[in-house]
Amino acid sequence: MMELSRKSGDFPPVYSTFDQIPEERRFCTYEDQFAGRDIWSEYIDDQYTGEDGVRNYRQRQLVERVWKQFCEEQDCHHALASPTVINEWCEELLETRKPITVSRGYLRFLNTFYRYLMWNVEYPHTYNPVQFAAAEFETVSHVEGLVYE
Repeated sequence: MMELSRKSGDFPPVYSTFDQIPEERRFCTYEDQFAGRDIWSEYIDDQYTGEDGVRNYRQRQLVERVWKQFCEEQDCHHALASPTVINEWCEELLETRKPITVSRGYLRFLNTFYRYLMWNVEYPHTYNPVQFAAAEFETVSHVEGLVYE
């Protein structure tokens, strides 16, 4: 199991802005490679042993279900989202939830998922779209900032 810090600042991106990412490194180029794969389940199987408590387990299941459903509606693989998709997801969640709930109950789990993909050599991820969404969109920036308050 790979240990991950909870602070997004511990993982500075290789690129300063999303626009700096070369086209061949963007997630959309990996759609064929990821088609039909449940990357979230691969992540859970590798990272969680069931010792982190029932509450975290249930919340991860909820985030997984809500995130995958949203990505499906956006015609986007759940492991290949753009910062724009993440912003739209946060905005949708905020329609029915408080910012702190979106932050700690949803975005925190998604951020950890993408950090895992970024730092695991099994995956081609060279950036975390949650970090770019927070840099580019006020909604995500505000919500992401609540994780550490």
